[in-house]
Amino acid sequence: MTRTHVFAVSSLLLALALSGCSCEDGHAGDDAGALVDAGALVDGGAEQDAGPNEHCTPRGDVVCYERAPVAGDPFEVGLVIAPPVDGVECYCGQTLVTSAFTDSDRTNLSSGLCPAFPACDACRPAPAATEVFTPPNDQPMTIAVNGSDAFTLDVAPAGTVTEPIPPTCVHVGNIGDCASVHQLEFVSTDRLCYRPEVPPGTRLTLRAENPCGGCEAIGPCTVTIAEDQINVEPSVATYLCDAICPPGCFEQEHLCVTPPLPAGRYTLNVRGLFFTGEAPLPTLTVEEGADSDVECLGRRRGG
Repeated sequence: MTRTHVFAVSSLLLALALSGCSCEDGHAGDDAGALVDAGALVDGGAEQDAGPNEHCTPRGDVVCYERAPVAGDPFEVGLVIAPPVDGVECYCGQTLVTSAFTDSDRTNLSSGLCPAFPACDACRPAPAATEVFTPPNDQPMTIAVNGSDAFTLDVAPAGTVTEPIPPTCVHVGNIGDCASVHQLEFVSTDRLCYRPEVPPGTRLTLRAENPCGGCEAIGPCTVTIAEDQINVEPSVATYLCDAICPPGCFEQEHLCVTPPLPAGRYTLNVRGLFFTGEAPLPTLTVEEGADSDVECLGRRRGG
């Protein structure tokens, strides 16, 4: 069964109806749910059978969660569109409509960006939504997004009492059909690009670069906030089918997205990040009124 819950800012409902994309086709949100900021539950959590419709463009490449999944218990995740690295976004009332289908050891999250009223009075951050599904057993769960396997989650046995975990977001990468989320490797990166000063509540996209990577699929990048540290783990997956991989270097870029950032000063712990000399770990300042351009640390491409 597909489970959906409808989230939306009420002022968007009429706009979506006029655009041909109904929020009631799935679970839609504009800054909806605790995982993606505060929002309003429109229908009280009614079950729906459909997700994004033909008017919606498949979007949503970040999955966030704050608890470990337990067999038989509803598990809530947030779905987000990754912001650009420079933070410049311009959405005009669209909503992200989602649905979830769970079968044995796999859950497929479908998400689509639905159009809204054509008038645009301001640029807004990307819409987001929450989705709920129930793992049927304690086997590792494969999470797919819009039909493509993205990452896996360990599921605790039924009846387990779990504590909240550090806020976590996973950028789904681009595994494709010739690689497997069950055969991931953490990857070394030579360069990190990000905005070092941002205001509270920012969902920050970091770009980890490897100018001389191998012939591999870009795997998920997992980001967790643990007190004053932000841990960033990009990954790759080896191709399993007959991919044509000529000798030489292949540029790899990994996009990694944080949960909404509380005020504070953080150390960025990027797994495998290479620095020459004894440079300190990169830092991030989150405070009111902060704003900065993108800076890149580490080795330059070709250097």
